[in-house]
Amino acid sequence: MSVKTHKVSNKSLGLSLLLTFTTE
Repeated sequence: MSVKTHKVSNKSLGLSLLLTFTTE
């Protein structure tokens, strides 16, 4: 369960980072 949540968090973080880079 913890691993799954961690994976989802990592995906969200990666998406946010990508969005920040594309918007800048």
